[in-house]
Amino acid sequence: MKPVPTELTTTRLRLTCWQADDAAALRALLDRCDAHLRPWIPFMQHEPRTLDQTREGLASCRASFAANEHYRFAIRELATDAIIGETVMLLVFTCYPANQTPTP
Repeated sequence: MKPVPTELTTTRLRLTCWQADDAAALRALLDRCDAHLRPWIPFMQHEPRTLDQTREGLASCRASFAANEHYRFAIRELATDAIIGETVMLLVFTCYPANQTPTP
């Protein structure tokens, strides 16, 4: 398997592997959206977290990325570089034995 790129760019967005220096921007975004996101996103049940806890979480994301476990990306507006969200890519074939395929 080819390595997953740490950055992907479209005409409007740039997806980047989370970095330690993203913690303050992510913390502000999560704090601003807490009430809206809490019912929908399981990890929000553990919020609010401190800035140091947010840094630790991002370090875990980067470690999982490097280990090819899963790939969490910050979603940034290309024009401003502002973080507007995140997305995750999972390797489906790691979830199923070789002789099985997922059913819809």
